[in-house]
Amino acid sequence: MPIADVAKAWTELGDAGQAVAGAAALVVVLSVWVALRQLRFQARSNHFAVYDGFTRLVMDTDRVFIEYPEMRKYFYDREPPPTDAVELARALAIAELMTDFMDHVAEHIDEMDPSAWEEWEAYFKDLRDQSPILDSFVSENREGDCDRLRKVFKVSEPL
Repeated sequence: MPIADVAKAWTELGDAGQAVAGAAALVVVLSVWVALRQLRFQARSNHFAVYDGFTRLVMDTDRVFIEYPEMRKYFYDREPPPTDAVELARALAIAELMTDFMDHVAEHIDEMDPSAWEEWEAYFKDLRDQSPILDSFVSENREGDCDRLRKVFKVSEPL
């Protein structure tokens, strides 16, 4: 085989190699684009799931006060805890439900918009200020709560 033919074959092979390299680069760029879109979609899905979870917890709490409207005053009207044993047990159960809800929000708030915690924190502080039984319950029974919620209720260290 003459040298000119070998040189021509190498040149053609080089041109084909450049075409393959260009196509591979395009595939990489497309793969990165697809991966970024999937991450964005996943972030939106996580945001929706957290928002949906918060909504369900709020609705569960609302249902309790629809079923037991007489209990509302212990959580929204600064009413001292009830003295009746059945009412006290019910109020403590509601306090636990509300605390679990607040802890869930505080734990997962980072999945929401950056300003979301400020709004929830204000709501939780208002609940704390309006409900002696809730404030007392969190302070005395909640060693597993997240730091954010403990700060809202001014509980300095885990029990």
